[in-house]
Amino acid sequence: MRRRLLLAWKLNARSGWGNYGLHFAAAALRHGYAVVPLLEPDATGVPSALGARLAPVFDAWREMARLYATLGPTRGARLEGCRVMGFGNQFAGAALPRVIEAETEVGLVFFEDAALSAAALERARGCRTIVAGSSWNARVLRDAGLPSVDWVMQGVDTTIFRPGPRSDHFAGRFVVFSGGKLEYRKGQDIVVAAFREFHRRHPEALLLHAWDNPWPGTADTIGAGGHVDGPPATREGRLDVGPWLERHGIPGDAHATVPPLPNTAMGAVMRLADVAVFPNRCEGGTNLVAMECMAAGVPVLLSANTGHLDLLREAPAVAMPSVPHDPSAPADAAWGEVPVAAVVEALEAAWRDRAAARERARAAAAWMQRHDWATQMDHVMARVAAADTHGSFVPAQRVGGR
Repeated sequence: MRRRLLLAWKLNARSGWGNYGLHFAAAALRHGYAVVPLLEPDATGVPSALGARLAPVFDAWREMARLYATLGPTRGARLEGCRVMGFGNQFAGAALPRVIEAETEVGLVFFEDAALSAAALERARGCRTIVAGSSWNARVLRDAGLPSVDWVMQGVDTTIFRPGPRSDHFAGRFVVFSGGKLEYRKGQDIVVAAFREFHRRHPEALLLHAWDNPWPGTADTIGAGGHVDGPPATREGRLDVGPWLERHGIPGDAHATVPPLPNTAMGAVMRLADVAVFPNRCEGGTNLVAMECMAAGVPVLLSANTGHLDLLREAPAVAMPSVPHDPSAPADAAWGEVPVAAVVEALEAAWRDRAAARERARAAAAWMQRHDWATQMDHVMARVAAADTHGSFVPAQRVGGR
């Protein structure tokens, strides 16, 4: 009987956590574990090769669903194995249909709120070990007195995100890509203000924005930085970004919306860009969208704060200076703010010396190819398995750095 790993978050191809879970599950299978999802996984948009490898996981869900049906509305269960929890801010995890306990619990965590409550720390102490998504997250946890904490950055799918030829779809335009769900933390309001000025100087510039937010309510904070007058309106449950940009001085022919697409399509979209800009105020991890842009060979501009610092220490990206954020804004004290002028200057530098930007992008892409999902999830699995003292660890034939 193989040792069970019980995964307590939803696996899918549409979110950062969902993608993380798919590749973590694949690594666990390689290392000899039986992977049992505690929430129904979603196979929509999962690349076919990965989906085939994960067939045992989808089969295990059907067994889990049958167990839930036998438990009724109130009973829980204790299973042999190791429960792996996916935690966010304040160590909040996914709501499970029933209480499922295991012999060992391990936590994987990405958070933006560094002011951890007593209740959050109590939940964290229930984990045999914790693997954070950035050195910043890990340092916060160690400073709070948690004894067994490590960090491993995410990976990328290098079959999708790799350098390649750029189509002529936007021929004659200087394309600036900005991605991530629209909210104050991600800093799209800074992008709007900076691109408006950059476009005034360079009318051929085009803002290619992938800002879809499945939770439009979280966009309400976007006006807190004072650069925009509030969030876009919603239409049919989605943010209507185009009219919002035009209201803020970016003409309709100077921007293009990337609709919600499966992750498998995003590599080709990113390769349309001359530069990608991420003036994010905070990242609990290392910013998966930025990593994917780097892997696709796009020059990347990063705010020098929180989780981005791990990328900037190793990868050839441009650091945009980050200053303390406005203390009245809805943010943690550790967050940073990139001045609009600094973003404009970084865009100007990429526009002036495109050869240097492309050379830096080639080096960054080569670095990212060594940090694919399989390599990074093997590092996570090594830490999970070391904590799961009831189980045995079958080393995989992969090595690499963080």
